Amino acid sequence: MSSHITRSAEFIVPDVYGEDPVSAVDWLQKHLAFSDEYFAQLIGVSQEVLCQWKRGGQGLESSQVETLKKFSTAMNRLLSFFNFRRDLMMRVLDFEFDNHEIPRSTFTPPWVGTSLRPYMLRESGRGIDEVDSWVQTMRSANSP
Repeated sequence: MSSHITRSAEFIVPDVYGEDPVSAVDWLQKHLAFSDEYFAQLIGVSQEVLCQWKRGGQGLESSQVETLKKFSTAMNRLLSFFNFRRDLMMRVLDFEFDNHEIPRSTFTPPWVGTSLRPYMLRESGRGIDEVDSWVQTMRSANSP
């Protein structure tokens, strides 16, 4: 009988939870390979503005900061759902679901037909909310 043993290096546990959005963005970039370009597109600013904000300079609008916080929360919940396994999380972020193979239900990921990374970029706030809601639904379904 063979089993896959996950090396401890593949486990990542966030050490930032929503209070400091700059730290949350930095953590996501370091551990899940999100780029400045990705976050800038997600909130609708130039990379230069995002980088200035990360360095403590020019501020973002409160709605843009809120989007980054919601994104971080959704990613942390998804990571928790996958038992903090970086390898699984990276697969989920980049795996493209074929919408012809999966029948739609409450448990169908909202990003069917694309992969999670571009889905959330394309859908922004609405997509982040849908992914977060999906994760919470899946966790509830798995509760005793």
